[in-house]
Amino acid sequence: LLMIDFKKREKILKANGEEPTIFDKALSSFNSEIHAANVQDKVELNQNQLKISSLISPTTLIGLIVGNKKIKRESVSALDKSSYRTLFYFEERGDELRTTSQIDYKNQTSKFYIGNKLENTDKIFGNTNDILNIIYQGMRSDKNLFELYFNSSKSIKKMQFIPGEIWDIPINNVKYKARRYYKRIDKNDSASFEIWIDESRKIPLRDRKSTRLNSSH
Repeated sequence: LLMIDFKKREKILKANGEEPTIFDKALSSFNSEIHAANVQDKVELNQNQLKISSLISPTTLIGLIVGNKKIKRESVSALDKSSYRTLFYFEERGDELRTTSQIDYKNQTSKFYIGNKLENTDKIFGNTNDILNIIYQGMRSDKNLFELYFNSSKSIKKMQFIPGEIWDIPINNVKYKARRYYKRIDKNDSASFEIWIDESRKIPLRDRKSTRLNSSH
């Protein structure tokens, strides 16, 4: 399920210099998160490669606002030592052109496409990750603060994550101990991202991201 807190979303839009739409303002009257969409993921693990395909379908209420537009995402990652790094990632939002990033680690570059057109090539610094492989492999660090390079299919930005407190998360009447990791935010990047990782199995149990309405999780 994709849950959205529209009151928080309106604040984030304003902080980022964006004017909330009439729909944002109307939905911000809700005092809690609402069920905005359903997320269906397919995960394939073949030898040293991880492929994740994701489809986000809006609920009836949100579908009326965004024109029932679906979001498609795909991530292909390769195992590097003990974690997976992104090789290829795309996002396709409704009828917008697909945005794609292809990583060349040998030459430390990333090529960015809009549709089939190459828009630009950027230098990268080490390994990169995308939202899907972060969710499915979790955070693998015991440090008080660690960094990763986040691939959005349009650009690559450095993000800092901080380990937080231990939560009891119930799933099918069973409680699991999970540590919360949260992204450090600043005036240049006010979107938040949190992920809860099972302490014993080191797998993600929950994630939450505050961002644009047509974004994921």
